[in-house]
Amino acid sequence: MKKISPPILVSTIIGTGAIACVLFTALTPPMFDLSILAPVAVSLRIGPARLAYWWRFALSTILLGLFPLIVGLVTGFSARSLGLASARPILRSPLFWLTAAAALAIGAAAGMSPAVGAYYPYARDLVDLVRSGGPMHFAGHLALYFFLYYVPWEFCFRGFLLLPFVAAAESLASAPGLDPERRQSASMLLWMAILFQVIPSTMLHFGHPLSELASAIPAGVAFGYLAYRSRSIVPGLILHAAVGFGTDAAIVIAALRVAS
Repeated sequence: MKKISPPILVSTIIGTGAIACVLFTALTPPMFDLSILAPVAVSLRIGPARLAYWWRFALSTILLGLFPLIVGLVTGFSARSLGLASARPILRSPLFWLTAAAALAIGAAAGMSPAVGAYYPYARDLVDLVRSGGPMHFAGHLALYFFLYYVPWEFCFRGFLLLPFVAAAESLASAPGLDPERRQSASMLLWMAILFQVIPSTMLHFGHPLSELASAIPAGVAFGYLAYRSRSIVPGLILHAAVGFGTDAAIVIAALRVAS
């Protein structure tokens, strides 16, 4: 990693995260008026629902994904040190995949809530597309959701805003000759690193259904801990996506049943 003074490095990481979160919030409806982009929708021959859908994915990809990734690489971090690694030991565990199945079921149960069903899916025309075009439209939606929303989200919060501080705390904790008090301080810094990212990731859920907002706190802690243990965003990414996939699947299936 490049030799950058700690105050500048920390300010760069936190500042980048703050800018990304503020812009993501400011440019996301209803705070942002999408009618401003009506000429773009006309030129692309897409309706308001499709415009809102692609706009949200563009924001997450650029602001939560590419922006912090570029800053991280420029400041000397590798993609791997920022969590873009495979996490094979955890992914080989049957317990992890049982947890993923449970996350899918939890998401499906959440999708049966009227409040959640009124908010999701982000593609407001998804049910009509699946009804007219078949399940491939739903599969395409899940793929876009995974790569353009969940990957940037997990990278920003459980990678960029977490792992550099975990590495610093562990480096301090492993220093030879630490007395018990300083070792405890190093342990506190490690847990501060794990828990800090929960704050911005939860705040970006403001405006979402209350059940989702409340669950963002324990989920953020769990995904952060998994990223710390595995040095990868992948385990949390899979679990986060499983919840979202279960939610959208339950909503779409219920809507298709009502229509039939």
